[in-house]
Amino acid sequence: MSDDGRAGRALAVALPREHEVATGGQRIGLARSVIRRRLQPSGYMYVALAFIYLGVFVLYPMGRTIWYSLTNAVLTSPTSGSFVGLANYRELLSSGQLGQSLYITLMYVLVVTTASMVLGVGCALLLERVKVGRRVLRTALALPWAMPTIATGVFFSIAFDPNVGILNILLGRLHLSPVPWLTSNDVAFWSVCLVTVWTLFPFVMLVSVAALQGVPKVLYDSASIDGASTWAQLRYVTLPTIAPTLRIVTVFEVIWTFQLFQIAYVLTGGGPINGTNFLVINLYKTAFDNQQLGSASAIGVVGLLLAAVVVAIYMLVERRAERVSAR
Repeated sequence: MSDDGRAGRALAVALPREHEVATGGQRIGLARSVIRRRLQPSGYMYVALAFIYLGVFVLYPMGRTIWYSLTNAVLTSPTSGSFVGLANYRELLSSGQLGQSLYITLMYVLVVTTASMVLGVGCALLLERVKVGRRVLRTALALPWAMPTIATGVFFSIAFDPNVGILNILLGRLHLSPVPWLTSNDVAFWSVCLVTVWTLFPFVMLVSVAALQGVPKVLYDSASIDGASTWAQLRYVTLPTIAPTLRIVTVFEVIWTFQLFQIAYVLTGGGPINGTNFLVINLYKTAFDNQQLGSASAIGVVGLLLAAVVVAIYMLVERRAERVSAR
């Protein structure tokens, strides 16, 4: 047999084998891709993880709190309480302590949220106009937000001290009478509000700065061409554009103020004479000082209902704003 015949015969034998090898490699690659596709997390898995997180860390504690509010459980033995229905709620309403605490809390939330929003947005507008030292000023204004809340409370408790506090010392240098910052009922309330605003307004400022950067420059140019003043641009261009962001921030501020515990407890402990006995401090005292877990859970449920009301109001306002913008 000639050399050409032998080469052709060898090629005919080798081709099927190469085809089989190639087919096997393709099958292996296909199997690997299928396995990788099956092992890759799907959208359902992420949603399931979110539901698991909500169930374990939100829904289950919420359900336990509601159940404890319907029992006479004590802190030292939570599972030994018996079902008493709405007795804890009736006791809270009849004692008058819940009404007073709720009134003080609502006033506290109203004052702190309003002042924080006004001061935060004002500082953000100021930063937009500052050309020199903007980063330094922004860092200085954001510093209260970065400080630990306990450290803030301790610092101001020393500053408000009637004997060695820096504020009364400065008032004495000015030949003014000292102020009972934390020992007078009314003054203590406003002192706690002042410290809380000092702690929370930087968050509003930082979010407002980010929102202001998203306002189109074309709107300002058009307003300037129409002869709009600075106040008119603020009223008709800036604030309406960042209003959706401000509404969300307002909801966050309200909820945070409702549950803010450290500042008031470090400064006054709920006193004097329950002048700063906010809902969360009342809950803490009832649970840990009086060991009444059932009554404390009832107070927590009241706070939860208030937060739900705030969220419902926000949703109604947001829906109304969407309808107005759609027109």
